[in-house]
Amino acid sequence: GHFKDLPGAGKPLDLNDDKHVPEELRVGFRMLKGAGYAPPWIEMQKSIRDEQAELERWLLRANERWPRLGERDRSRLRAEHEQKLRDLNKLISSYNLTAPPAAGQLPLLQIWRELRKLGQ
Repeated sequence: GHFKDLPGAGKPLDLNDDKHVPEELRVGFRMLKGAGYAPPWIEMQKSIRDEQAELERWLLRANERWPRLGERDRSRLRAEHEQKLRDLNKLISSYNLTAPPAAGQLPLLQIWRELRKLGQ
């Protein structure tokens, strides 16, 4: 009940609120938005989500094949999986360096933990 009577309760969110965007960038971002584009870090965030989804699909296919593979092919899949994880972490790091503080940071993948998902 502590949050019952907050200002704006029950009203729609203002999705055009750009108070977290530095003032010197607001006009440019409004122009991008009007032309159907988003700020670079938002585009990068979308790329990261796409890459994460692709990695999940790849992992599912790899795990379906895993029982039929020999050691050489398994080793190749492990190396490919590790490279995909490292590439995704580079993209996340780039996002974290570019996004404004108000946008928040994305956590890096813990490669050792993610590698254990292959072969299950």
